[in-house]
Amino acid sequence: MSSSDLTSPLELPEKTEEKRTAGASSVEPEGLTIAEAVARFEVGANTLRRWLQRGELPGAVKVPSSKGDTYRIPLAALEGRGLKPRGGEAVVAVASLEAVATLRADLAKARAATERAEAALREAEDRARRINIARNGLAAELDAEREKLRLVSEAQSDLRRALLMLESEQQKRTRAEQEAARSFFSWLRHRKAAKGGEAVGTPRVPGEFPDPPPR
Repeated sequence: MSSSDLTSPLELPEKTEEKRTAGASSVEPEGLTIAEAVARFEVGANTLRRWLQRGELPGAVKVPSSKGDTYRIPLAALEGRGLKPRGGEAVVAVASLEAVATLRADLAKARAATERAEAALREAEDRARRINIARNGLAAELDAEREKLRLVSEAQSDLRRALLMLESEQQKRTRAEQEAARSFFSWLRHRKAAKGGEAVGTPRVPGEFPDPPPR
């Protein structure tokens, strides 16, 4: 690729001035960025910045952008410095720069998506941790209620045993009272029979109600 093939309207400074003063501020300024100039010509980025600061590249303009101020350098200004083009590699280099810019943009989007995914994951983990804490708390409460129920059940069992013991004692006492009453009435019959000269039988419970001494 020859320098004539790379010639653009920027080679005519007066036309560039006319375009810049025509009020077409909405149109992106023509010219090469520093990266594009480095890719096309055998020159370093620091050298170009130094020339721009000294005003040694006529027609170069500063263009504000979202990434900070950048420059647009007319092709004629670069060729006027006697720079040698890099040959056929220039187009490839520019294309590579554009591809790199696209990849960087895609990478930025991927990083943003990854950050959002990580934030969502942290939120989900935090929510799972809170749920686990709540579940452990409920499990502890359930264990406590089960322990209470076990204690109540044991108390009920103790009460039932005590009641059975009381009922057994009551039954024994009742049987003893009934036996004592039968013995007493047997003793009374024995005394009446003794006073009336009737045959005297032995008491129902010997020794509990003995016969009266003879008169």
